[in-house]
Amino acid sequence: MLNYLQEELKKLWTSEGYSEEFRKRYCPQKDLDHALKHIRKATQAIENMTEEADHSGKISADSFDVGKYLADIIISAVRAANVFPGAKIDLEKAILSRIQHKMGKHLEIMAACPACGAVLQCNHHDSLGRCQCTGEFGPCCRCS
Repeated sequence: MLNYLQEELKKLWTSEGYSEEFRKRYCPQKDLDHALKHIRKATQAIENMTEEADHSGKISADSFDVGKYLADIIISAVRAANVFPGAKIDLEKAILSRIQHKMGKHLEIMAACPACGAVLQCNHHDSLGRCQCTGEFGPCCRCS
């Protein structure tokens, strides 16, 4: 799933929406810095909710707000991986490696169809859900 997000986000989050001044400025890490600012803002929003709960005894945010900010953190982390200067970061591989290192558990990622989200049972599918044998989605996908 993260590999799919990394590829799709390259097409969606571009510098076209930034100011001309931002785009003209030469700074190899400016896109990374921008993504990190989004992570910090979303993290701060959640922290503000928990700080309020510490004082009031209840958290006032609903799950939509928290989910929105957590999604922003993940999207921005994917962007940061995509634009990190001088490195190609496979975020899915990095996460699996960290889980194994920190928690001592090796996880296998099951491929999922990006169209319907179904977990694919065939072990010949790549992380985008495409069958390596035929180049198409296999019979274990609801879309086929």
